[in-house]
Amino acid sequence: MDEAAIRQAVEEANAANTYIDAVQLLLEAGVRIYYTDIRFHTTYYSSDLATHVDWLMPSFALSEPPPAYFDRPAIHAATLALQRLETDYEGFLRRSWGAGVVEFEVNLLWRQITYRGVHGESHVESITQLTSPPERVSVA
Repeated sequence: MDEAAIRQAVEEANAANTYIDAVQLLLEAGVRIYYTDIRFHTTYYSSDLATHVDWLMPSFALSEPPPAYFDRPAIHAATLALQRLETDYEGFLRRSWGAGVVEFEVNLLWRQITYRGVHGESHVESITQLTSPPERVSVA
């Protein structure tokens, strides 16, 4: 998978109805990991062979620095709210920021999200609603 194919998969994922649908589209297209830095409004999508940087993720003003504390229950609640369609992606980012998250990495093969705080704290959540990855996981 080259950068253009990742870019197309990201565009399709951005138009998906739900977070789980978006993540499933990325996985099926060969994206293995994506990393989001909330501070800089940037997401990096990676396959086995290429990386695409998305500068167009939802952008909102971060009027305050992230809290000094890392609120794991609030992170869990933000994750569930997104997966249950109780919030959109921008709302999820705002809630994550408010819980002390500055960046997170989603490993689609491991079905997990690792959230990180400003002081190096981390918290891991599972993505349980994904189906199995396709049998052919890489397209060159």
